[in-house]
Parts: sequence; structure tokens; C-alpha cells
Amino acid sequence: MLKNRFAMLVALAVLLVAGSLTALAQQLLTQKALSADAAQAIARGALDRCRADGYHVSVTVIDDGNRLKAFVRDDGSGPHTIDFSRKKAYSALTFKSDLAANERSNFRVRGALTPAADQRRTRPPRRAASSSGGRTTRSRWSK
Repeated sequence: MLKNRFAMLVALAVLLVAGSLTALAQQLLTQKALSADAAQAIARGALDRCRADGYHVSVTVIDDGNRLKAFVRDDGSGPHTIDFSRKKAYSALTFKSDLAANERSNFRVRGALTPAADQRRTRPPRRAASSSGGRTTRSRWSK
């Protein structure tokens, strides 16, 4: 009788463990990972494009856990580009976006590409009103 109870408890434990493992397996996610060769190809392509545009840059490729997959620093790039490229890659990861597209759209939203913005940049700086001898004078650019 004691053997039967022990066998029943063992069988019940096995069923519970097997059932929980099956439930656990259904909750696991499948994710794609970036290979080292693909990361090197991405970094090299970005570096070649920047060179063609006349820029000396550092390129950082990270995976979904912010772990470094590839890094390339161009000849003639400044030492600050190393840290900036890593931070820019991290920002693209956390915002899940293409930072270059966002920068272009933000540039347009701020009005930097409008003719009025060009006029504001070419106009001389405004001068404040000044008082001299009881007489107030204003420059033609002050409001």
C-alpha cells in the first residue's frame, strides 16, 4: 500500500512538472538575432556611404540587448564620434526608429526649410531700445 501511494505521488509530480513545462514552452518567444557577418556588412555599408558623402564617422551596430556587434572608426574621424555613435545606436534601439528620418522630419517641423526661416537667418541681429539724453531710439529691427 505504501509503495502504491509513493508511486502515485511520483506520477502526480511528473504530470505536474510536464504540464508546467508545456505551459512554459507556449510562453517562450522566438526572436531574430543579428549575425556578426551581417553586423559587419551593415557597418561597412554605412561607412562607405558616409565617405561618399564626405563625412568621417564612427559606426556602431548593436543588438537588441545593447550589446556591441560591430564597430568601425573611419580615418580622420574625431575621438568624440566613438561615444556619439554608440549613444545614437542606443537611441535608435530604445525609440525603435530610424534616427536619420526623425532628424529630417524634426528639421522640417521646426521651420528650418521654409523661406521665412532663411530670411530670419540672413537678417542682422536685433538691437534693444536704448535711451540717450532723455530720447529713446530704436533700431529698425527691434519690435
